Amino acid sequence: MDEVDFLTKFVRDEYSQIIDQDIKNSDLSLEDLITLRDRMGDLLSQLNYWILFNNHDRCSYELKKFLKFLIKNYASD
Repeated sequence: MDEVDFLTKFVRDEYSQIIDQDIKNSDLSLEDLITLRDRMGDLLSQLNYWILFNNHDRCSYELKKFLKFLIKNYASD
């Protein structure tokens, strides 16, 4: 398994775990769930692209940007 496949599998596994444990038990609206799905798809595409070009700094940036989005929009107080 190469690095791109490994990271893609890791992110998908983590995404599935988040859905199973947190999102299904939350009060998120359908609109929120669609937004999360779309943003996660964008993240996976970006990570695949930047890993393909061996740009780990940009991968880190994309992950941080996604986490900031999650915290800003969905973190519990």
